[in-house]
Amino acid sequence: MALEAGSSGYQLALGYVSGGAASCAATAATNPIDVLKVDLQLSKRSVAAAVRERLLTHGALSYLDGSMPALLRAVTYSAFRLAAYTPAKAALNDRGVPAAPAKLAAGLCSGAAAAFLANPIEMVKVRSQAGYYRSNAFALRDLLTHGFAGVGPHVLRGAAHTASQIGTYDIVKTELKRRFGYQDGLALHASTAAVAGLATTAVSSPFDVVKTHAMTAKSSSSSVLGAAQTVYRTHGIRGFWRGASAGYARTGPHTVITFIAMENIHKLLGLGHI
Repeated sequence: MALEAGSSGYQLALGYVSGGAASCAATAATNPIDVLKVDLQLSKRSVAAAVRERLLTHGALSYLDGSMPALLRAVTYSAFRLAAYTPAKAALNDRGVPAAPAKLAAGLCSGAAAAFLANPIEMVKVRSQAGYYRSNAFALRDLLTHGFAGVGPHVLRGAAHTASQIGTYDIVKTELKRRFGYQDGLALHASTAAVAGLATTAVSSPFDVVKTHAMTAKSSSSSVLGAAQTVYRTHGIRGFWRGASAGYARTGPHTVITFIAMENIHKLLGLGHI
């Protein structure tokens, strides 16, 4: 059945196109920083030591490792969570949920659902960036046999990431417009996205670290608790924020690029602003 213009399905489809295109642009630009983040999460090395070891061991082109699964992730996980956010928020508003809680709850729900659906792609991306695969065939076999390794922390991370990212962006932007009369435009979108990126890094880093350890464990049975215990025993409480600087170096620009692109694509598609 064809989607009718103005229907919720039509709006969701356009949102998927917008979110997917914006996420692909941001992912392509920030994948090398994502590789560095994974290296830091899995070791006790400094940024300089991690970069030096990767360059000596794998070469500069290894910073493109995981690019293909990262782009696949962008058109699955990222596109779905961004597309589902607006209808989820509208549904909660229709049920009388106040604006700010509705935005955060919509982010939690859309992020969790997207993370579950895209977990196999995320698992291959993380393992590719950690240097696990010798060939695409090896990665495909791993996808089919261990596709849901680390799904627990990935779902938790997806919920926290989306709520803190798009929820913060939406809340802060709305308040700046309401209280100070700012208008939608590049300056407002970029500055608000930078704040959202910082909030996202702080909130989702522990989940991201646990997810990385669970997905790179030798056994696919690594649980949220087991991976968290490994992080704590190895690095202490600060270990849950290992790689946070690289995380923000990636998440900050990624968030800014995503929302600037998405706001403009939304406008072209007649969806209005986020």
